[in-house]
Amino acid sequence: MTKVNSNLVWEFKNIQLVPSSVSQTLSSEYIYFKVKLNPGFQAGDIIPNTASIYFDSNPAIITNTFNTKFTSALSNLNFTSNDFTLYPNRANHLIYINLNSSSESISKISFYDVLGKNIKEIQSNLDNIVSVDISSFPKGIYLVEITTASNLKTTKKLVIN
Repeated sequence: MTKVNSNLVWEFKNIQLVPSSVSQTLSSEYIYFKVKLNPGFQAGDIIPNTASIYFDSNPAIITNTFNTKFTSALSNLNFTSNDFTLYPNRANHLIYINLNSSSESISKISFYDVLGKNIKEIQSNLDNIVSVDISSFPKGIYLVEITTASNLKTTKKLVIN
């Protein structure tokens, strides 16, 4: 492999592919690669990728252009799992959820099993502390999704023993 300006050039010598008239499957190959980018790209930047494939002295076969677009990470800097406390966490009867924010309140609490099935959903009265009876839940690991009155969401793991 060599770098020529902004292009990477691979040369594979003595590749003996079976003609497609003999076997379509054995006549096909692919290349997989990944690159480490230099810093400086920002959300919205697009990097186009196109390949020109040459067989012997035949004209190039040009692939479709694939565009990689940089996007910003999905996140919410204002509400994280540190903004609320779920305790005790290894529980079997009753848990408490305490929102550590005076500017937000809990509007909904959803419990999901490890397969993503919604097990229970509670509409809160816009409180900052909510107690939940989990004694009917089977033992296991659950995800607890907290939704605030302004529709911010975060999730924590709960272990029931």
